[in-house]
Amino acid sequence: MRRSRVRIGCMLTFSLFVALSEAQAGTLIGGASGNDNGLNTVNSVITVFDNAHDPDLLLATALFKKTDSDSSFVFGPANGFAFYSDAAGTQALTTQAALTSLNTAYFSYTGAAALAYYSVKAANEFKVYTFTPGTINLLASSSHDISHVSFWTGPSGNVVTQTVPGSAVPEPASIALWSALGLLIAGGRRRRAPRAES
Repeated sequence: MRRSRVRIGCMLTFSLFVALSEAQAGTLIGGASGNDNGLNTVNSVITVFDNAHDPDLLLATALFKKTDSDSSFVFGPANGFAFYSDAAGTQALTTQAALTSLNTAYFSYTGAAALAYYSVKAANEFKVYTFTPGTINLLASSSHDISHVSFWTGPSGNVVTQTVPGSAVPEPASIALWSALGLLIAGGRRRRAPRAES
């Protein structure tokens, strides 16, 4: 009985470790229905979020690039963008067609533009996410394939590093440390438990 509890505890700890280690930056702040995902509509989604949360996020200032109309720029790695079909960033996507065949993808950006947000358009809806520099960011729609992604800059040409309340993503080293500690505790309890004599 105790062995099965220890095994279940180990499996749960490992599952938690895997789930948290695959957590990606880029926090969903809202979305809307319709085909208009222009600057005013994106800012209205940000404003709705701001009305419900403190501190307020800064509004987007301009469209930087879109994957469909600026695909030669966006899919050129020399310009700082990299797209992936997996959360680990090992399966590169190099064309708009490859991106639009998925309903979930990932990207990173290391260019000079001051990205603050990105919006993911799919069918008759779009979602707005905060951009987190230096990490792999999530691109997700509902059940529809991605149509295109728009990248939005923040105010004053500065990189906007905003924190959405409750959006902290633990770093992998911390997750590994806590998971290892949980496994050690589970193993120690198993060894110290008195064995029933038969």
